[in-house]
Amino acid sequence: MQEIYKSSSASTTRNELVLFLLDGSGSMRRPADTSNESSPSKSAVLDVIVKGVLERINESQAVNMFRVGIIKFANEPRVEQNNSENYFTVSEAIKILKPSTHGFEENEGTDIAKAFEKAIEIANEFYEDEDMAITKECTLILCTDGKHFEHETDPTKQIEELQRFTNSAESFKAIGISPNVACVSLGSDADIDALIEISTVPNLDQQKRFEKSQLLQHLKKDNSGQYRLCMVGHQNDNIGKHEVETIRRFLIIGTRTLTTS
Repeated sequence: MQEIYKSSSASTTRNELVLFLLDGSGSMRRPADTSNESSPSKSAVLDVIVKGVLERINESQAVNMFRVGIIKFANEPRVEQNNSENYFTVSEAIKILKPSTHGFEENEGTDIAKAFEKAIEIANEFYEDEDMAITKECTLILCTDGKHFEHETDPTKQIEELQRFTNSAESFKAIGISPNVACVSLGSDADIDALIEISTVPNLDQQKRFEKSQLLQHLKKDNSGQYRLCMVGHQNDNIGKHEVETIRRFLIIGTRTLTTS
């Protein structure tokens, strides 16, 4: 299938930006299988998951509608670029994809708020891009195994940092294209309550597809009992083949264009 690049994408009816926020902190270097020290790292397994999602989109008839942005984060966010662009075609994303820990020091922490701040910049750039179709959508996918500022020990600062994290996520959701936010916990240290709070509610079509795919039971519910685009992607801190496939299928349904096309 001939790819449509940014300069010619206005011929499509809509474009969707899939924006990955991938944890590159030190804990992501740990084995995905805690009983086997020689097993691939969480970062390597996450790379497999993201590549699987992108390959599925690449096989879709709707592939030309998609653009992909990748933000890896630890103490600071890092934006993967292709020819100085912050988002690009699916096939280009597959080519440049690297493990989330690539380029970070071994013992870096987890600043998710800064990653969301960078996501706001990129999503606004996409929103204002006149080379894109008039109708634009966005799905942000956050994958993390830790809490925002998990090494902070002062209780007052912990509360402040949690508020900074949720505020940055809410600011992202408030931008003009009303983006989806889907979250995956990759470890027991992740703040699942905060991830549920910032995740969006799946639309009715998504809920039907989750149910048909026997994935609805994996979605977390908020305090009101409403499903959210949030799931626990590990079993007792282990990420095996079953978890990898479940996360991949969850994220595919989480994108708007693939769900409605």
